[in-house]
Amino acid sequence: MLTQARLLEILQYNPDTGIFTWIKSPRKGWIGKEAATNTSKRYLEIRIDGILYKAHRCAWLYIHGFMPKNEIDHIDQNTHNNRIDNLREATRFDNTHNTRTPTTNTSGIKGVYWLKKNKKWVGQVAHNGVQHYLGLFSEIEQAEQAVRLKRLELHKEFANHG
Repeated sequence: MLTQARLLEILQYNPDTGIFTWIKSPRKGWIGKEAATNTSKRYLEIRIDGILYKAHRCAWLYIHGFMPKNEIDHIDQNTHNNRIDNLREATRFDNTHNTRTPTTNTSGIKGVYWLKKNKKWVGQVAHNGVQHYLGLFSEIEQAEQAVRLKRLELHKEFANHG
């Protein structure tokens, strides 16, 4: 199991940039080079003692001294931005709240869609696997306001409006 002591022994982490560099490596020429690579295409990873670790989880361990029990959320949604002030521990549900507007969304507003049958806008917000229906609205702005308020109420600091 990876420990903070092992990380400190082989890597240097800059919390202002989120970048890890090798200070000790079994491979020739690696010292001073950036340690994280984009192997998963979504997250930066670091191979330590033959095991791949997500760089954001290593950053957490490096600074806080323990691996997080839950997930690590990238506040700005940039999974390559591993600055410590961009990382926070989150439950799976919290992490799913900090997402962008889906590409399939046709209204351009997260949580709002057009109900053709009623010729009205529908507002809804998901929280912990439950859809909260907010009603039908004649104006898209009314639906947007309703989902923003409900999202803030339910998702708190993880609220992301799109």
